[in-house]
Amino acid sequence: MKSFSARFLVLGALVPGMAGAQTISGRVLEDSTRLPVSMATVSVLRVGGSDTRVAQTDSAGAFRLTLGEPGRFLLRVTHPFHLTLESDTLALQEDEVVTLELRLGRHAIPLEPLVVSARTDQRLLDFHQRMRKGTGFGKFVTRADIERRTGQRPTELLYSMGGVEVRAVAPCRGCATENVVYMRGGAGQCLARILVDGMDVKQGPGFSLDAILMTDMLEGIEVYVDVAGIPAALGMGSSQCGVVAFWTRTPEGGSLTWKRLGVATALVVILVLLLH
Repeated sequence: MKSFSARFLVLGALVPGMAGAQTISGRVLEDSTRLPVSMATVSVLRVGGSDTRVAQTDSAGAFRLTLGEPGRFLLRVTHPFHLTLESDTLALQEDEVVTLELRLGRHAIPLEPLVVSARTDQRLLDFHQRMRKGTGFGKFVTRADIERRTGQRPTELLYSMGGVEVRAVAPCRGCATENVVYMRGGAGQCLARILVDGMDVKQGPGFSLDAILMTDMLEGIEVYVDVAGIPAALGMGSSQCGVVAFWTRTPEGGSLTWKRLGVATALVVILVLLLH
């Protein structure tokens, strides 16, 4: 087993990061005394690249580094009065926040393989924060609501949602019907703007949401019927008919996200329609 000059521990508390970025934060402590180590240099190097981010710890031993893109990284911590720490590879997915406790020692001590046991997904963190605040503008379908309504397709979860109308529309004569989401009001022809994990997704006859989403993929749904109540994070002012935002769950133990899977499925559906 290799010997290193520090230990990595995962803290229980997670510090929210920036939307659309990956964040590594934490504290550097002396291993024997548990006192904070100030002025330690924490470097994060992207594996296979030249991108390096550097931060220095403050008087509390705290540091924070925001990374531009997901990937695999190596951590290195140096201090004039402690031995240098070099970590195993740390993989970060999109919008993840990882909080670590790094213990520097004055003598080499064994370091177990780096294991991250606590992560957060910024997009879902933002969704749950809006739901907890309950501003009155948004209407929410939680994961618990979805699990109680097993067997339903994603668009069918909106049947009882006030201000929303789900219509069965045939994309062509003799074709099977597909659900299309409208916002009620006026002539009832206002096509809802659809977001999947914050990304605009086309819907309408021939572009079925139920073809690219499954209920077991969903963490929750939020609906804004009143355009004036749409949060800035969801593109306030860019919608004329309200927004329905679907949020997918983060799969366990894999780099494939439901967002990527949905996009790939949508492309396949579009290609099939074009070929016909």
